[in-house]
Amino acid sequence: MRFSDILGQERPLEILRRATRAGRVAHAYLFQGPGGVGKRRAADAFAAALLCDDPAGEEACGSCASCVRFGAGTHPDLHVLEIPEGKSRIPIDRFHAIEAELQLASHGGRQRVAIVDPADALSFDAQHAFLKTLEEPGAGTVFILVTARPSALVGTILSRCQSVGFGPIPDAPLRRALAARADIDPKQVDLLAGIARGSLGRALALGKAGALPDRDALFEVEGAAQSGVLGPALAWAEGVRGTEEGRARALAVLDLLLLKAHDVMVLASGGLESDLAHRDRVRAMQDEARVPGAADRAARAFTRILRAQQDIRRNVTPALALQGLFADLAGPEGRPGRNAGGAVARREA
Repeated sequence: MRFSDILGQERPLEILRRATRAGRVAHAYLFQGPGGVGKRRAADAFAAALLCDDPAGEEACGSCASCVRFGAGTHPDLHVLEIPEGKSRIPIDRFHAIEAELQLASHGGRQRVAIVDPADALSFDAQHAFLKTLEEPGAGTVFILVTARPSALVGTILSRCQSVGFGPIPDAPLRRALAARADIDPKQVDLLAGIARGSLGRALALGKAGALPDRDALFEVEGAAQSGVLGPALAWAEGVRGTEEGRARALAVLDLLLLKAHDVMVLASGGLESDLAHRDRVRAMQDEARVPGAADRAARAFTRILRAQQDIRRNVTPALALQGLFADLAGPEGRPGRNAGGAVARREA
């Protein structure tokens, strides 16, 4: 992985290049910004450059023994802390295991790098244990925390990291990247780029999950549910399987609903059509935004959709999570917890 492989993030990458060239690397970095814009890829590129035996300026050479091990995921001085399978948080015991490894001498005699992704998934206890490590960093160890939700981290962690901000990928390079991929239908490039809102990760997830063909039917049953007609939505949700592919599909369609709620809030608040994600459906969005109370209903829906995504990530059956969402949207004013459907999903969680 090299800095040159990362799209549309010139400013944050230049910060990292300068630090690498000058040999003035901080002991802890916070890579923050929207999901899917290249934060983790940048963390990998930075780590590869720091561990490279023969760096080409500020880039990893890609061919030395260290780079070969890095590419294979077997570099002994690279430590990655992620959410364990089947969990929704990074527990403190996972942090302590990596902490113990970092006490040992570097295998390459250079630096050691620890990547925490997503850092906002650290449990409360793990965050406080991590804080102690940041206050007394070991020599030659660089921490890279990756997050789309810095507000979920305790303030003392934020204050001890050098923040590097990442923004949405500009439209032109995003479209070029999508057009270059064999697994993306060329006819869907423009639509995916608009919906992705500068996130290559979101665009690829939507394309891989096959969520776009679901969109029209999804919006139809969601609209019916908001009008109190629940049957079609429950039947549609029943068809989403509990497999890994089904979970990915459910998360992708919930992303589409999140963006729809965002679009309605934008229009109901007097925003511009150019700020919409579903730009090809602007007339339908305008009609929904004109209904009295549209902004409040969309805001409540946005919050409830986020909860449905969290439920699925916590291993709630996708069909149950979706049915609970639709049932809540069908309740008075769309408030959660006003009907049996929502209760079923919460009990399952």
